[in-house]
Amino acid sequence: MILYKYLTLEGLEACIQNRTLKFSAPHTFNDPFDFSASPHGLCSHPHWEKTMSNPDRLFMYRRQLGVLCLTRNPLNSLMWSHYGDKHTGAVIGIETEYCGLECSEDNLIPALSGSVQYHSRRPDVSSDILPSVEFLSATNRQLLERLFLIKAAHWAYEEEVRVVRKLKNISNYELIPFNPVHGIAEIYVGAAFFSQQPSEYEPIKRKFVKIFENLPAKKFVCGLHQTTWELETSPWLD
Repeated sequence: MILYKYLTLEGLEACIQNRTLKFSAPHTFNDPFDFSASPHGLCSHPHWEKTMSNPDRLFMYRRQLGVLCLTRNPLNSLMWSHYGDKHTGAVIGIETEYCGLECSEDNLIPALSGSVQYHSRRPDVSSDILPSVEFLSATNRQLLERLFLIKAAHWAYEEEVRVVRKLKNISNYELIPFNPVHGIAEIYVGAAFFSQQPSEYEPIKRKFVKIFENLPAKKFVCGLHQTTWELETSPWLD
């Protein structure tokens, strides 16, 4: 399965040269309300010790879990504006199976189960006992999905698929190694790349060519359709 990651040019360069994918902790997301359950589910369960309430546990999860946010659509204009550096960045198509993103042993939520659902109401976990130490993918599957795969309806344009794993250390992110030569199937260059001034265009194009060197991935350049607002692609020419 191929899923897509929107990146700035700097992010693309780091991804390929460092051979890593970035799993970010939810508290660093641009949506501060992500991973927020309904207040109806934030009271302590009667059988819990009083030292750890639901809000405490949710706060802990937001700092202990890493999320790789992907999408099904490489040609979404809003996504290019918000995450592709105003159409000057790039999108990579990632082979999820090859990169270990479908592995249920390494990921609490693998790519095959990570489709985000968009609702008008926040998830309710009032009848659940949230794990005090860590999640186990097999036993906490439904709870994991309610907490981590439900977002507000106004984010539906993202068509997001998430891969969730436990961070080795409490941090803002973790870099997971992968091989971009086989793990990246497609690369899309943003439509605004060619609208830059000639003095800026040539050095950046040379950087793109260097980044793409030895990558067998299919490479495309995005552009605006002649009669609609949709994006279309043409082959990248070195």
